[in-house]
Amino acid sequence: MTVAPVAIRDEVFTTEVVQAKEPVLVYVWAEWCGPCRLMTQILTQMAPQWQGRLKMVKMHADENPETVKNYQVTGIPTLLLFQGGELVWRHEGVLNQAKLEQALVQHIGG
Repeated sequence: MTVAPVAIRDEVFTTEVVQAKEPVLVYVWAEWCGPCRLMTQILTQMAPQWQGRLKMVKMHADENPETVKNYQVTGIPTLLLFQGGELVWRHEGVLNQAKLEQALVQHIGG
């Protein structure tokens, strides 16, 4: 089993996120970002319980300038939630697991 979130690049953003049938949580991060390490742990812990209901992907901020620019990512970590090809929620900074789950349930259901 692949540990979520799965890494993607600018080149596949449209097919992997915008055209996805299921909701997609995009995690924008970088290895030099201390708070990103914590967010990575939270997302990895959450992934199994959301499997089949939510696709989780990650994009390295420095390596994917097109997506960073298109979605005006100014700080990391940033979470972008897409449903039906539309950005329905975003959050910049670390979010604890309970608050993230609350946001996901609010926007895409449990």
